[in-house]
Amino acid sequence: MKLILTLTLLTTLLISCAKNEAGPFVEPNNGCDTTDLSFNVEIAPILQQNCVSCHNSPQNNGDFTDYTTVKALADSGILWQRVGVQKDMPPTGPLVGCTLEQIEAWINSGAPEN
Repeated sequence: MKLILTLTLLTTLLISCAKNEAGPFVEPNNGCDTTDLSFNVEIAPILQQNCVSCHNSPQNNGDFTDYTTVKALADSGILWQRVGVQKDMPPTGPLVGCTLEQIEAWINSGAPEN
């Protein structure tokens, strides 16, 4: 009797695991698109909203309206260090959620200008 009960339990567990293809630890899709990010479409508006009020000229800690400057900061690691590691920029409060995920994904993809 114990053998039949054990086999039934194991069969039930195996069937339930096979049906749960995503697995129990898959994060839900939060709607944040981090694929094929465009500097002009996704990244520049983030910088405009959070950075350009201070970073708007070469004399003022870098011109974040200029792709070349932002690309250099991304390539050197300075941009991610400040917004993703130290989280001391922007001074109004750290970037979070999708905004931060998109900056990180854009940097990790080589900070393309597309």
